[in-house]
Amino acid sequence: MRIGEGLRRGVPAGAALGALLGLADCVRAALEGGTVLDPPHWAGVVAIYAAAWVVFGMLVGLKAGTVFRRTARAAVLLSVIGTAAFAVGAYANIVLLPSFTAPASLRFDAILLAAATGLFFLLYLGPFRVPEPRFRTWALVLALSLGAALLAPVLSPGARSSPVKVTVRPGSRPNVLVFLVDTLRADHLGALGYRRPTSPRFDRFAAGGRLYTRCRTVATWTKPSTASILTGLLPGTHGAVQHREVLPEKAVTLAEVLSAAGYRTAAFSANPFVSPEFGFGQGFGEFEYEAPSVFVNGTLLGKALWTLRVVSLGGRMVGEKLAHGPDSEALCRSLLSWIDRLPPGAPWFGYLHAMEPHLPYDPPPPFRGRFADPAYRGPDRDRPPRYLGLLPFEEGPPLPADQREHLVARYDEEILAWDAAFGRLLDALRARGLLERTVVVVVADHGEEFYEHRGWTHGHSLYEELLRVPLLVRAPGLAPGRVETNVSTVDIFPTVLSLAGVSVPFSTFGRNLAAPGPAAEDGGGREIVAEIEIGGAGSVGIVRGTRKVVLAHRGGE
Repeated sequence: MRIGEGLRRGVPAGAALGALLGLADCVRAALEGGTVLDPPHWAGVVAIYAAAWVVFGMLVGLKAGTVFRRTARAAVLLSVIGTAAFAVGAYANIVLLPSFTAPASLRFDAILLAAATGLFFLLYLGPFRVPEPRFRTWALVLALSLGAALLAPVLSPGARSSPVKVTVRPGSRPNVLVFLVDTLRADHLGALGYRRPTSPRFDRFAAGGRLYTRCRTVATWTKPSTASILTGLLPGTHGAVQHREVLPEKAVTLAEVLSAAGYRTAAFSANPFVSPEFGFGQGFGEFEYEAPSVFVNGTLLGKALWTLRVVSLGGRMVGEKLAHGPDSEALCRSLLSWIDRLPPGAPWFGYLHAMEPHLPYDPPPPFRGRFADPAYRGPDRDRPPRYLGLLPFEEGPPLPADQREHLVARYDEEILAWDAAFGRLLDALRARGLLERTVVVVVADHGEEFYEHRGWTHGHSLYEELLRVPLLVRAPGLAPGRVETNVSTVDIFPTVLSLAGVSVPFSTFGRNLAAPGPAAEDGGGREIVAEIEIGGAGSVGIVRGTRKVVLAHRGGE
């Protein structure tokens, strides 16, 4: 068989196959929510895709009934050509598309399928007479592609058909700054009683604001927790719970509300989970972020490869701090540069997501060695032991006491590095005359485990070292003080809107902490809810007063 004939058959057939399978996978993901694969399933998925590459590369590339009369070289050639063309479609689904449940993903696969079908007619059939069976087959493929293009908006996640409706209180509108510090435990800040001076600038600033000493997050890893902060919804309601799930467009974000109220909006994130790829770009006019791994987006093949990567790295996920990612200092510079480009007097909302003190605990030289014991001679590791699992079902390996203390010291040094950058940001805003006209919120998405309950890092459990996070709100006209009642990170959404003088015609799970009277009080009976769900395992925690119950499950266990 000539190479030209193989190209005419293999390229459009392989491209059509890749688009068809990618389209089917996008439809599947749109219907079931696109959860991450459980580790036992990745081998079967990879096997299915590998078989599809080889089998369809041969069968579609060769005429039916003649495959065994062709030479082995021709069969291999067509298989390679079909596989390569299929890989183009798979690569586009994995790397190039913003979200594999988004309308763009479905439309892309439909268009690619239609293009492959047309290419087949042009290159393969050409001036030759069309055999009836083959014509029916490719006519069906073309009809499927056109039908998919029409169905794409229906099968994709629902988007709002109209802008967010807001009511703006008359008077001046303060600027809004939300500074989220990834993985920051509440009990490692001086203002909340920590023994080390990890946060001198934060402590001084907190003295003039309202510090909530018993704030708890709603999830113990970044994506669901941050989505709840920006929407005021619990994870089970906004839906961005699993590693591959995207914050849906129907969820109204703080940036969308403030943008509708006339605010200029921008986000600067060093965590790849908080990025437009996962739906966090809604409402932000500008968004600087670290792109997620190419294996996070895409089809089942991409998710299977992503699961392989996670397993091979001992459970480390995409949210890990990257060596080349921006530190807090760089994020603050980007925010200030954006503010300086705004028209004078325009109200703005800036969101910062810093990765100190997220692992690996690798503080920069000015802060490295400030708390670590100089007499320590053990392994100078910058991360805890690696393990998979969801507590309380599985526990991490223990470490010698001196090594654990060394990790804690490095973690504290990273907090000090963030605190220094935060202090310089405050100075810069004050020098611009903006600080006293800005609502400043400092919060963390979750804490960090240091084997208090036989676990490391975060995302595995709902113990207090993960749930308790700092929450500071400093705003014009807001009386300072320490609040000892239970509050939740979902309270940030309605509180910020109240302080900005903006209201919306819908309610959230959060409470307005700036409101006087019962709205901001615990009342002794408020229940604070937290939840995590990874694969088939999960936990739900409920806090009331000083008591907490955690319900954990894994399958039927």
